[in-house]
Amino acid sequence: MAKKNAIVGTMIEGGVLTLTVAGFPPIVVNSETLHPNIQLGAMMRGLKQRLENAAALERDRETGRSATPEEKYNAIRELADWVTTGDVWEAPRATGRGRVFNVGAVVMGMMRAAGVDLDTANARIDGLAAKRGITREEAAKVWASTKDVAIAMAEIRAESAPEGADDLLAELEGE
Repeated sequence: MAKKNAIVGTMIEGGVLTLTVAGFPPIVVNSETLHPNIQLGAMMRGLKQRLENAAALERDRETGRSATPEEKYNAIRELADWVTTGDVWEAPRATGRGRVFNVGAVVMGMMRAAGVDLDTANARIDGLAAKRGITREEAAKVWASTKDVAIAMAEIRAESAPEGADDLLAELEGE
């Protein structure tokens, strides 16, 4: 993950944060070498910021209205659920308007199912959206509902699962 403007740049690789300022040597901070109090403070600051940012929702594209307190709460709740049950920091953007739909997972499923590249999969989603007069997300949902793409998406999810059913059964049975 890298972020850069004309003067300051940041890059995170594993637990190492590298900051660059134009004309100066890089500043490197390795999270593993920080005192536990600093690690905890940094973690909590990151969680606080991330969860608060979830409430910064776009205006409704159809009505132009701002998000309601309920939608803001739901967006924070969606992300809080993600970070407390998942194992990946980067979550789909919470909407507060219902469960987040992961178009990227559909694209990956399409690539596997049809043996096409990223641009082709994206073009097919966009083409269906244009032809049917629907949003990109709605078109991705149609693709996700097809048998081949649904199977490919399930295979991809299974490959990244942290443990097998045997491990869970052994844990339940006290082995």
